[in-house]
Amino acid sequence: MTETSRLHDSPFASSSALYEHRVLQFSIGKQTNRRPNAKRPTRRDEHVVVDDGLIHLKSADDDDCFHRLPYASLIASLLCILGVVLFAIMMSWAFNATAEQTRRTLRIDDWPWLDKVQVVFIVLATIMSFFALFFLCIGFTATGATRETMYKDASARCGGKVACVIAMIFDILLVIAWLFITSIVSMLCVAYFFFDRLCLHLPAYSEADCIDLHVFWPLVASFANSSFRVCGGDAQQFCALSSTAFSWYVIGWVGSVLILLGLLLFFGIHASNYAHIGNASKYIELNHVERYDPQPTRGRRYEPSHQTWMNSNYS
Repeated sequence: MTETSRLHDSPFASSSALYEHRVLQFSIGKQTNRRPNAKRPTRRDEHVVVDDGLIHLKSADDDDCFHRLPYASLIASLLCILGVVLFAIMMSWAFNATAEQTRRTLRIDDWPWLDKVQVVFIVLATIMSFFALFFLCIGFTATGATRETMYKDASARCGGKVACVIAMIFDILLVIAWLFITSIVSMLCVAYFFFDRLCLHLPAYSEADCIDLHVFWPLVASFANSSFRVCGGDAQQFCALSSTAFSWYVIGWVGSVLILLGLLLFFGIHASNYAHIGNASKYIELNHVERYDPQPTRGRRYEPSHQTWMNSNYS
């Protein structure tokens, strides 16, 4: 009969005696399982051996393309690029319609600066596309195994954090600029909505039924040569251009909103990437652990052994 069964079978055994006996057994087992003169491994050198199976840190090269893609940055880039395409094309068409409408209404023969406005939309689309690609590149460098490969050193992590801070500053400046642009497009949408409503309530396109635009006289009095009454065929052209330009302005407004959503998403991504880059070395040890032998331990205690890392590219 063993000591443990004798204590359990004895009617005089107390709970304190059983507890002391279990503590003694645990301490003896701990001493027998520990190797003599074994050096305590550091956090970066230790392996965990479980039932002769090995748990090791996975190499950065093991990640496939699926785990290296920054999906949030890709979504934000698609929002920005789609918004830029819609905004640049629709606003260019709408501005041409507005210019033609204004020229016929105010009797203005030539606007030499009209072609320069087209260049402004092209430059704006190019700049926004460049920023979207720049933000996307930062997302690629701060995702998955690419982050662990590029930001292993302290100097590289510092540079990555600086890049994220610069990207967040550009995000804020671009959001402010596009809020201003969106507000202007919103006012144009409202103005053309009222123009469209005026045309719908016009009985007929005759000389007796006219559209009175005298409310805009103070804005264009210095260069306008018109009576601000649009009648007959001029009223028909005015209404046709108003309906077309209103649709284009609405689509351009949707494009500007998509750009704002993409920029705000980029700001959140860069803020999280700032933290991820600083914790790149920790993710190597915590998030990329692969277990080769998932068998249960059957009550055995884990004891780290002093071994070198296998299949790892990190020193």
